[in-house]
Amino acid sequence: MVIDILGTAVLAAIVSSLFSYFISKKDDRLKYIVEERKVWRDKLREIVDNLNEIQYSGDGDDVKLYKTKQTIAELECRINPQGLTSDDIILDSHIWQKLNEIYKTEVYKEVDTTILRRYISSLLKYDWERAKVEVKGKGNVIPKLRKIIRLLSKREWDKAKAEVKGNSTPIFEGYQNLVEKIKESTSQE
Repeated sequence: MVIDILGTAVLAAIVSSLFSYFISKKDDRLKYIVEERKVWRDKLREIVDNLNEIQYSGDGDDVKLYKTKQTIAELECRINPQGLTSDDIILDSHIWQKLNEIYKTEVYKEVDTTILRRYISSLLKYDWERAKVEVKGKGNVIPKLRKIIRLLSKREWDKAKAEVKGNSTPIFEGYQNLVEKIKESTSQE
């Protein structure tokens, strides 16, 4: 009887230790990702500021065009490269299309970075909302375990796959609507 109790206590200690280890690893990864995404958002804000500053500077058109193309080269390293070959907004395809238009421009007076700045602003907002959702769920272990158990059922699994495949999250839909509104408002100007 004492051996049974002792064995159960050891097993509980091992399970508890493993559970604590995995939770702390997950928290460390989440913290790292959140910090890196903050740096990424800060750099995007800086790029938007640079584009705005270039537009309203007293520099000549040749200098403005050079600085604009230099700034968007920095932007290219910060957005999803899969957007180059896709029409999917979640892959930043709309931003790549605008960058390609700017690269083809020979005269600065024909460059309009307003739409690009709005696209980047909407991307920042989308990422901020997504980060809040991810961090909010950080400490809720029990609801996550329940969700995993539900996902094991066939019906829930198929539903989850369809949601991921269709990008049908409320945050993504809001981002997609915002991009469409930016496109509409700039086509009417």
